[in-house]
Amino acid sequence: PEKIEAHQEPERVDFVFLNDPHAFSHSNPLEGLSEGGALFIQGGEETVRGFFHELEPTFKSKIKDLQLTLYYLDANKIATEKSTNPDLLQRMQGIVLLGVFLKLTPFAHARKLDTESLMTAVRVVLQKYFGKRGEKIIDENLECVRRGYEEIREVPKEWT
Repeated sequence: PEKIEAHQEPERVDFVFLNDPHAFSHSNPLEGLSEGGALFIQGGEETVRGFFHELEPTFKSKIKDLQLTLYYLDANKIATEKSTNPDLLQRMQGIVLLGVFLKLTPFAHARKLDTESLMTAVRVVLQKYFGKRGEKIIDENLECVRRGYEEIREVPKEWT
């Protein structure tokens, strides 16, 4: 709850967003991820299932050893379905991930916000940033946040 004033990379984290599952081929996205932490992978069910099927055994072992909880969602698909403005497609993917973030972190719980109260608060922020683009853009963005929040899926343990 306190403001983070540091300007360096954290050494340990509890949660990692992985937009590119191919990052495992050239780096270790699990480095610094705390035991019992969470890993989010961008992609649909078939993509993510295939990714884990092809994942090197050392990473599968590390996931198991760290007792990570894994999640996935196709933010690109949701953004494509909701955005009526192609120029905003990439930004909308990020807005979907805001919903994922709000679901997987203790933010709403710590503030005792139910889903509707949370979405009302998100709408206020969206209004601030996108108000000049009109209500339709705000509504599309809010729907992306909501879908990210509601549609995120946990990766079945047998995939890993």
